[in-house]
Amino acid sequence: MSSEPFGFVAYRSRQQTTALESALRAQGIQCKIINTPHEIGMGCGLSVKFSLTDLQQVTAICNRLKQTALIGIFRAEYANGKLVASPVSKTARYCN
Repeated sequence: MSSEPFGFVAYRSRQQTTALESALRAQGIQCKIINTPHEIGMGCGLSVKFSLTDLQQVTAICNRLKQTALIGIFRAEYANGKLVASPVSKTARYCN
């Protein structure tokens, strides 16, 4: 378990999760599909994990795709063995 903070995008749709992964990879952004952390407690069970250094690009791509099943964009890190996740911005178009 890495202690490095990371970002993830949570969805209510597996199809939209894979569409975002493809869009990010097409822009050269390293990402992978992960199980949505249970701390979020909603969605289809899959999210797209990415490096926080790519946060601005990921947010822009999410806004451009206008996916209706997006739950939000989150920042996560492990603290004392527990995952702590929070929305990255109240101003991002699709972020809760």
